[in-house]
Amino acid sequence: MKNSFKFKRLMFLGATFYQLPAIQKAKELGCSVITVSKDLTEIGHSFSDMSLNISTTNKEDILEAARLYKIDAIMTYAANAAVETVSYVAEKLNLCGNPLGSAKILQDKGKFRSFQKEIGLPCPDFCIVHSVRDLDKAKELLSKGELVSKPVDSGGSRGQTIIKKVSDFDDAFKHAQENSASGDVIFEEKIESTMLELDGDVFFQNGEIAFALYGHNYFKKKSVHKVPVGEIFPGNIDKRIKDDLDKQFSIIIKKLNLTSGCINFDGLVSKDGVFIVDIALRNGGNYVPKMIEISSGFNMTEASIYAAFGFTYDVQKQTRSTPVVSYVISSDQEGVFNGFRVKPSMIDQVVFEHLIVEISDIVYPFDTGDKTLGVVAFKLGSIAEAIKFTDTVEDYIELDIDTQKRAKGTAGMRISPFINNKLTIAIKNNDKKMQEVLKREFYLSATNQGADKKNEKYVLKHFEASSTFEFEGHKIIGLERLYRNVLVVEPIMQCFANCRHCCRQNYLPFSLSNEDLSRIAKCILNVPELKDLRELLITGGDPLLVPTKIMRFLDELAQNDTQIKIVRIASRIPIHQPSAINSNVLALFKRKYPFRLEMATQVNHSLELFPEVKEAFKLIREYVVIYNQTVLLAGINNNIPDLIDLCNELRFLGIENHYIFQCVPIKEADELRTSIEESLMLIRGLTTSGLISGRSKPQLALLTDVGKITLYEGSIIERKGDNILLQTNYSYKDRLKWNPSWQLPVSAQVDKAGLLQVWYKDKSR
Repeated sequence: MKNSFKFKRLMFLGATFYQLPAIQKAKELGCSVITVSKDLTEIGHSFSDMSLNISTTNKEDILEAARLYKIDAIMTYAANAAVETVSYVAEKLNLCGNPLGSAKILQDKGKFRSFQKEIGLPCPDFCIVHSVRDLDKAKELLSKGELVSKPVDSGGSRGQTIIKKVSDFDDAFKHAQENSASGDVIFEEKIESTMLELDGDVFFQNGEIAFALYGHNYFKKKSVHKVPVGEIFPGNIDKRIKDDLDKQFSIIIKKLNLTSGCINFDGLVSKDGVFIVDIALRNGGNYVPKMIEISSGFNMTEASIYAAFGFTYDVQKQTRSTPVVSYVISSDQEGVFNGFRVKPSMIDQVVFEHLIVEISDIVYPFDTGDKTLGVVAFKLGSIAEAIKFTDTVEDYIELDIDTQKRAKGTAGMRISPFINNKLTIAIKNNDKKMQEVLKREFYLSATNQGADKKNEKYVLKHFEASSTFEFEGHKIIGLERLYRNVLVVEPIMQCFANCRHCCRQNYLPFSLSNEDLSRIAKCILNVPELKDLRELLITGGDPLLVPTKIMRFLDELAQNDTQIKIVRIASRIPIHQPSAINSNVLALFKRKYPFRLEMATQVNHSLELFPEVKEAFKLIREYVVIYNQTVLLAGINNNIPDLIDLCNELRFLGIENHYIFQCVPIKEADELRTSIEESLMLIRGLTTSGLISGRSKPQLALLTDVGKITLYEGSIIERKGDNILLQTNYSYKDRLKWNPSWQLPVSAQVDKAGLLQVWYKDKSR
């Protein structure tokens, strides 16, 4: 059946994180996908064949575009806004779809309540209020107990209030109306549930239920906001409840003449029966279809695409029933997001995770569904365990929110959760080599913990190369320039782990905003002193912590006649946390630009190339060239056999070998340094061994106060004790031309030809 999608055009309304799985699945099936939204920076546009900048609620403009591009099907996924538009266009073009009138009923809480009442389905007593003058009707319902007020046309708990007394009505009505497009508000009796709230997706085709999985919503234990914080699949639901739900959905499908598609719902079970409280003619948000697939094996996303085209989906018998629990990563306070981690005791149970926000983003208390930071899902042993786990799931998520609204460094974390887990496994398996490599690279040794940061033999930064420009009345920060063609852009000075050999841990933590990056893009395009630029190196910190920020920055740079030919993005995330190479990151690398994208990384030992790491690199390698720079580290890789293994593994992965760097003299890492003499011996032995490809032979480079220096004959012109004087071909005059704010370091001098010489600290003899 997959061949049936070849050359078929699917118009997909929406392109957010939640909608990306369906866009990717449609592409996998062979569709030509046209994504539509009013924000072309949304992630889904990177994965489609064509992007249209139209609001998904603009029915007429989307109809016109659908006619123009002769689409074969139209759909949306995981969001309410475009449901009516899908039915409208399908009706007008005689495409497969569900009746517009039915979509309007299921889209409007007031109309759906009236529909339930009319056909005899269980529903709470309710009242629809159009203006404050009509509130008296709603107040009469209070005699039956607490009420719930909410907009008739909004989801995610936006505008919702629990009403306990008459004095609550005015504020509740105002709150709901502010969150409603139509201005209509529904007041209904609050159903007292006897079990966890129901949740799930129903797939129907040919006017009948084909597959349904019912689970539960659950809520934060200590939160005053009644917003679901996750789902459980499958639910602790007996046959009586399942049959009742099946019957109600069958009636709804029949009465509304629904043909094929998905229904997402929330429901409650009380002493009076089973109630469908909220309903939508689309798949569930918060990655509910993914949860259903993990739990049951049924691919609700794929089924939805088949339904959009009117193709019959082969609904096979459920292959498994795995208890899974999702948790919506969320904050109780406003502040700067500095990351999260799952505690090691539960990390092996994680089956899915996806962050929506990025490091350094401002986040807000989780009072509505749109304040979600991300989703993580766990696999449990039984339904009973899954339900019990929801009581403690928050205890296993460590969330770092700085309420002072300042991006923090990560000096306290020397090792990422992924590497930490691998070290735990190595200790359990008595893998001495793995332990030595990981501990020496990431953990402080007892002998170095008391080192004096101010001691002159240590460096605090790689070099001083900050470029100071003013543009549009603002000082530009986050730029470095040492060379004519290349400008370094540092959008963030944070990382998953502070490697012991990296000077970046001594830099002041910061994160540039979208506005800052926009200003840099304009500066690159318009400042005369930067007209010679041809390359950007985006580094930090780790820029892949903020991939959507980088994508927006590059989008702006690409919109103009840019002189930039190549953009390099440096990251160690595939090694530190390969699961973070997700759709956000791949969207960045997959995007089409007028310049070439490349990725720089740093693998220091072949043992770091775990299967998950290799897979992460392979995903990136599909879109861009990756090159590697290794740091030579004593006790880790300062021997020919380990370096040969590393060069070969990188070659097999398609990663280009570029530099082997001498470890810089940095606090707490002195024991990791090799001498210049040893480094030269190692690079000579490696490159003349005949045991690696000529395409993977690296150069030996030193990172000095005036920039990178590759050692050749005559590069070392003098030695004084542990210090060596290096000759460069860097012109002092040119350096000042490219970077007027650059100052000659105390370790450097200018020779008679105007070229820079620099003193470099060798390892103590």
